[in-house]
Amino acid sequence: MARSINRKCLDCAALSAEEAQQLHGEAGDGCWDAERCKKRRSHYRNRSDRNAKRVVQRRVQSVQEPLHRFSINVPTIATVVLIIYSEQPERFRDDTPIHAISSELWVGTQKQAEIEPIVCLGMRGDKVTALFPQILEAFTQQFSRSYNDGRPFYKFAAKVHRHIRDCSIPSPFQPDTKR
Repeated sequence: MARSINRKCLDCAALSAEEAQQLHGEAGDGCWDAERCKKRRSHYRNRSDRNAKRVVQRRVQSVQEPLHRFSINVPTIATVVLIIYSEQPERFRDDTPIHAISSELWVGTQKQAEIEPIVCLGMRGDKVTALFPQILEAFTQQFSRSYNDGRPFYKFAAKVHRHIRDCSIPSPFQPDTKR
């Protein structure tokens, strides 16, 4: 822990040497010591400048030292992502009408395949849910040997909700621009 600042010495450092000797010498309170006070007064006078220089040096040093980044080899994992197109993707609930569903196969950070959007307009929720195993089975038949070591895809890695304007299938809820 740093030594506390002596307020008396700090005030003394602001005075000239003659004034300090008169005030704190034999005629004053008697605390003046020629050898020790010269160093202390210099320290207190230049302390803020030295501290500012140290701060700048630390910042420069931390910028100059390169951060060592490295990566590890992790096997790439094939994942199937479900994409749900609806009118309110940010407030999706169980009773939100689904315009279409699609799915994508991702290996690492690369999209390898996708299923064209399937229109779900007018379907009940259980009928839409019944499509999920069919989609996973289609990906398993096509890509399990090449991307998933022969293992089937059992579930979706994530569900992504997108707005119907991002869907390639025209919707009766959209203006005529997409038709």
